[in-house]
Amino acid sequence: MKTKLFCVLIGVWPLFASAQNAQPIPSAGAGEQSITLEGVRYENIRWGRPTPASVTIYHKNGAAKIPLEKLPPYLQKRFNYDATKASEYRAADSEAEAKAREQRKDEIQLREQEDQTRRSVSEAEAEARRTASKADAEALEKKREAAEDVAIQKRANEAQEQARKAANEAQARIISDEIRALKFEIRALESELAGMRVLSSAQLGFDGLRKASAKRDNLNSVVKAKRRLMGSKQSQLSGLQR
Repeated sequence: MKTKLFCVLIGVWPLFASAQNAQPIPSAGAGEQSITLEGVRYENIRWGRPTPASVTIYHKNGAAKIPLEKLPPYLQKRFNYDATKASEYRAADSEAEAKAREQRKDEIQLREQEDQTRRSVSEAEAEARRTASKADAEALEKKREAAEDVAIQKRANEAQEQARKAANEAQARIISDEIRALKFEIRALESELAGMRVLSSAQLGFDGLRKASAKRDNLNSVVKAKRRLMGSKQSQLSGLQR
């Protein structure tokens, strides 16, 4: 009995210790718990399994999915909230959902194409059965083959279009990275120019002022060239995104 009591105390002690450092969940009554988040009060709550970005809360009226950033700090700590991990999790989840939607769309289109092909084949076969003439049967067979050829060509065209889109997306990502790099370089050059503008002739002397002026002219030329290049990249990116 003493061993069991000791084990219970060991298991409960971390919860008791964290409760000393965190605001407790307010109680709505004996055996009930409640919490208010963004003006909404949840009663008889029970916490579900959290993700890096959210946690499910079960309450007397149903359930709700709560972003971890909306929780009070003591609950964020309880669920190991990390803003960077939450953002990465949401981005990965969104990307996975988008890929799943695209895959479902492709599967539906493929099934529709297969159904259409089967219907075309069935219609051709039914017509062949209704026609006793060998010539009519041969004509219907050609019709079936033509329907299959159309379906095959359609799938090939769609595969080519998907490949083109994938290539455009890859190129767009490369150009986007180049644009970001150009923006960073332009900001660095403009920051250097801004620092040079505050220097006076008393600080530099005549010769230093002349050199500084030449350097500013050179930096301005470089900035203009990079801006032209960035504009060209942005136009190219717009063309790929149409």
